[in-house]
Parts: sequence; structure tokens; C-alpha cells
Amino acid sequence: MKIIILAAGIGSRLGNPFPKPLTKLNNNKSIMQMMTENISYIFDTDMINLVVGFKKDLIMESFPNLTYVYNQYFDQTNTAKSLLKAVKKYRKESILWMNGDIVFDKNILIRLKEYIDNDISFVAVNTSKVAEEEVKYTVKDGSIKKLSKEVENGLGEAVGINFISATYIEKFIKRLEECRDNDYFEKALETAIEKDGFIIKPVDISDFNCIEIDFEEDLKKWSPMATKQINAGKWDLENIETHNVNGINIRTVRQNYGKALGWGGFCGGNETFSYWVFKQDLLKLLKSLGFVNIRIPLYFDQVDHQHGPCFAVLASKVPNHEKIDVDYYLDPEINPDLHEEFGHLPSIERESKAIEHFVALGREEGRLSNRPTTNKTNKK
Repeated sequence: MKIIILAAGIGSRLGNPFPKPLTKLNNNKSIMQMMTENISYIFDTDMINLVVGFKKDLIMESFPNLTYVYNQYFDQTNTAKSLLKAVKKYRKESILWMNGDIVFDKNILIRLKEYIDNDISFVAVNTSKVAEEEVKYTVKDGSIKKLSKEVENGLGEAVGINFISATYIEKFIKRLEECRDNDYFEKALETAIEKDGFIIKPVDISDFNCIEIDFEEDLKKWSPMATKQINAGKWDLENIETHNVNGINIRTVRQNYGKALGWGGFCGGNETFSYWVFKQDLLKLLKSLGFVNIRIPLYFDQVDHQHGPCFAVLASKVPNHEKIDVDYYLDPEINPDLHEEFGHLPSIERESKAIEHFVALGREEGRLSNRPTTNKTNKK
């Protein structure tokens, strides 16, 4: 099997001067970084192929170990032709492909792997909403019948993660070739279902977090689990409080324990509620307090945790006696590798990266944080 990520588009609605997959999320990771990390949790990254186009070098430099397919007509074609470019390379392989602008819970792939292992072609769908502008679907005899933005009375939305068996590949390539330049790949799937008898199953992943990033507000969306908790009255978003701590505005949200108060193992304290802090605000506060090396382990960043969005963070400071001489630490003659990596950055970011590197790695590697002092003696 091969995994194809479609990342050739311009992404004009976000208005960024760089490819949309490089857009940073509120955890300071890019969309593409989140995608590749989640994929690597289940599959080998050697299976990943990125279809690139708009400012392709920026993506290729950010992820140098992946395999690339170039769509030189990225500004004239849509996802059908980008997918065709990659699929034609692997005519004997089954293909898992996804749009390069989706952020999703890695557990989605655990659910989908069961279908992949059994060679069942599918389209992952969200049945909790049916927006007019999204790709919608209908079903007949348990399989997808219609699949497009024009579908009426759709049962849900396609989220942009799909799989097709190797037994279908040749016919699927033919249908992709028939698509017009501005067609989405769903056009080829719908045609293949109608004319070639493809059996494509809808796989509901509505209980997991999966967001397509099209607009700025998409970057701020809550997870489905949090949305359910809000609707159930667990979170009081109408009365967010702000507290100034060390010059940083910290927002807190009241969480009502509700039914949890009756649990035998409840250990939430004496009150019927607690206050939760916004993740972004907490990270800003840590930086303002001098914590320069802040790390959030991938598997401890759980937006969809059943008790509410949560994460674990490891933060450390540079001791006063180890203040870093940034110019020395990044001197090309002292640490040429660090000079090459960080030397070109703006001064503030350059200093931050140098300190972060020393705390995380430099000290253990035996690198000096300051120029050695020499004692001079006068001989008579």
C-alpha cells in the first residue's frame, strides 16, 4: 500500500504566502507535521508520497525524508489530476489518500486500518453535520451511491481520507484521466461507482476529531468531544474570565462536574466545579516566566480526551550560572552545524533557538555555552 497526501494547491482562502500544509496550529506544529506524525503512529513513513505544486521547495525542505510527486499544473488543475499524478506511479498498489489540509485524531487511522487490512475500499465520513459547501454522499445497500458537493439530502460529509483496493486501481486511473482539470477526485469515484460497479463503503469517524483547515476560524475549532460537552452544559463558555499573571492574560473556563459528582472514585475536590486554562495562554505564561525549552509529547496532547481537552508539558529554564553567549554558541567555527541551522534567523528567534538547543541537547553533548575564560599570568 502507498499513502498519498495531496498538497499541491495554493490555499488562497487562508491568504498565507506559503503552502497551506505548512500552516501552524495552536500547538505550534504545522498541519503537515501533525499529519505525518499521526500516520507514523500506524504506518511506515516510507509509504508516504506528497503531491506538491505551489512553492513546493518549502514543503520539501521541511520534510526532506518523504517521497514527492510534482504537479507542475497545480495552478490550473484540481485534486483529480494531482491524485492521478501519484496513482499512475503505483498501478499495482492499494492507495490510502488524503487531502493535505486536514487535522485529525490518530485514532481515526486505527479504525480505518481494519478496512485496509481487509482490502475494503472506503470513504471516511462525518455524519454529525452536512454543510452545503462540502462533499456529501448518499448510500444504497450499505455502499456509497452518490458523492459530490451537489448531492441533495446527503447523509454526511466526506472528510478527505479515502482508500481504494489495488483491484480497482486501473479502472480508477481511467476515471481520473476522464476528469476535467477543475474536477475533484470524488468525480472519478462517483463515476467508477456508477459505471464500473465499485463498492465503496462509508466509514463513520464522527466520534473523532477531524477538521478541514480552509479559513482562519478553522484553526480555533473545538473537537467534537468538547462540542458535545459544551452542549451538555459541562463548559460555561458564556462567562470566560481573564486574569493577568506576569503580564500575560490568562483565560479560564468554568467546568461543571455534573454527573461526575456521584461517581464512587470522584477526586475533583470539594467544589462542584473547577477552572480550566486555555492551552495557548498557559504556554505564553511559561515563556514569560523564563521557560525556554517547552515540549509537549505527541501522545500526551489529547484534544478529544473524555474528561476534556488536555495535554502534558515539560518545561525547563536555563540556570543563571549558565546564561548563553548566543554569538559564541552559534559561531561557525565553534558549532558550524548550529550556525547553519539557526544563524540566519532574526535575532530574537535566533537567541530563543540557541537557548532551547543548549538546554535540550547542547549541555549533554558537551558544548560550551560561553567562550572559555583564560587566566593570564605575568612573568617577570
